[in-house]
Amino acid sequence: GWVDKLELGTGTVTDPIAEALDITNLTFSLSGTGEWYVETGTYYFGNSSVASPASLTDNQNAVMETTISGVTSVSFFWKVSSESGYDYLKFYIDGTLQDRISGTVNWTQKTYSVTSGSHTLKWEYVKDYSVSSGSDMGWVDKLELL
Repeated sequence: GWVDKLELGTGTVTDPIAEALDITNLTFSLSGTGEWYVETGTYYFGNSSVASPASLTDNQNAVMETTISGVTSVSFFWKVSSESGYDYLKFYIDGTLQDRISGTVNWTQKTYSVTSGSHTLKWEYVKDYSVSSGSDMGWVDKLELL
């Protein structure tokens, strides 16, 4: 084999999930049955958001999380299209559920105060044991730390 003209850029590599959330100084981890992805067809701000996978089936979930520190407020926009009362987009701070939405909810801003120190932010889309409705997805966009 041959290698020809290998060039390494000097720019900063950012997490594509962070870029879609408009906050490039964070790194996100993805887990669960399916992975969140960059969505360019549905967004609140800029030209992209982050979406839970449409491929989730009964009793599956997708988790997106990051760790923050040195801030006092967390703000983001989210929306969902799911089976009302059963399939939820949830948000946690340090493992404690802060809010959850289901059904048809358009872009809504959420803001939470946090104490000083390190905190884990987690978004999870969870499907129950049966029935699909709407797009069966959740979206998150425009994450801000203040």
